[in-house]
Amino acid sequence: MVNNDQQYRLAVYRHARDVALNWLNGWVLVVWLMMSATIVISSQLQATPLLTRLLLLGLALGAGVMVAGIIVGVRTAIRCHREVCRLIRITGDDHETWKPTFHVLFKHQQAAPDTTCWDDLGSWQLALHNQRGDYYFELKTTLSELEITNTLAQRFSKQDFSVVSWLGLYVV
Repeated sequence: MVNNDQQYRLAVYRHARDVALNWLNGWVLVVWLMMSATIVISSQLQATPLLTRLLLLGLALGAGVMVAGIIVGVRTAIRCHREVCRLIRITGDDHETWKPTFHVLFKHQQAAPDTTCWDDLGSWQLALHNQRGDYYFELKTTLSELEITNTLAQRFSKQDFSVVSWLGLYVV
């Protein structure tokens, strides 16, 4: 294991997280298919109390194995994800990181606001504008809604802009 190269460790843990999630999905799919095949095959046989008990035992065992696999897979993925988050904070390398999209509306502007001065907030993209001077931007960032609002309030009054959360919920 390489301890002094944080960039390399970040790439390794990202890959390990992806592999853990793939194994988790594969495990659930295989066990589910085996349980389904057991039900289909048993439906072709003559129903007896012994066969019913074996079927229920097999399905219960399959469900237990599936749950055990899910627990192991999720724990592994979470452990890798926490390490990825820690390494992203250390390295600042968040180019492959999912970021929520905030919707920022600038109201009654003469021209489109220059967002280059706020590049440190995240990635800005003009979504649309209308004749009244309203400009809608999408901002991909890991910052909170409050941090974005406080930064924009240094240049605009709070009546001239609004920030909509990445869940699409307006603050009341």
